[in-house]
Amino acid sequence: MKRKSKDCLVIFIKNPKLGNVKTRIAATLGDQKALDIYLNLLDTTIKSTTHEEYETVLFLSENVHDLNQYPFERKLQVVGGLGDKLKSAFDEVLTTMDKCLIIGSDCPYLNSDIILEAFQSLNEHDVVLGPTPDGGYYLIGLKQNENSLFEDITWSTESVMAQTILAAKNANLSTYFLPILTDVDHASDWDDYLFWKKNQAKEA
Repeated sequence: MKRKSKDCLVIFIKNPKLGNVKTRIAATLGDQKALDIYLNLLDTTIKSTTHEEYETVLFLSENVHDLNQYPFERKLQVVGGLGDKLKSAFDEVLTTMDKCLIIGSDCPYLNSDIILEAFQSLNEHDVVLGPTPDGGYYLIGLKQNENSLFEDITWSTESVMAQTILAAKNANLSTYFLPILTDVDHASDWDDYLFWKKNQAKEA
């Protein structure tokens, strides 16, 4: 019998309703197109990161009655800023799991191979980060929570990654870096992803 996984992948999900998601894309393409893109990204993320080697848990921004097509445990994010949400999720998951990774649903290039690499890296390191070109990160992983990684961070800026690396260094935590991947935050990012996806299909 297969041993129950002690690794957990957490996916943060915003309530997928009109006007609530992908506001920077909505400014260019409208609310409905932004919602369609968000749902596409969410579906892509969940399907491409699912793997039998670890548990997947969806942390929702609020209770929703749709998304029932995804057969995973659901939990609620705490009220507060992103740092509060990350701290709380790590606290909750790491009480029963050995390792925890947290991602959003904005990076369609992410896949289970990279997730497995992230979990493996935590055997030798304290923190794992997936950098984005804009100075943020698409993934953070820990085996023991460290609140300082989420305090005094200027969220949604180009300083997030640098501030997090400094916080890890100040806490004497070793850090492993995954490949740089791009989040889809703007309409141009979506166009780039569709172009990449089309080329991937040609090469398959």
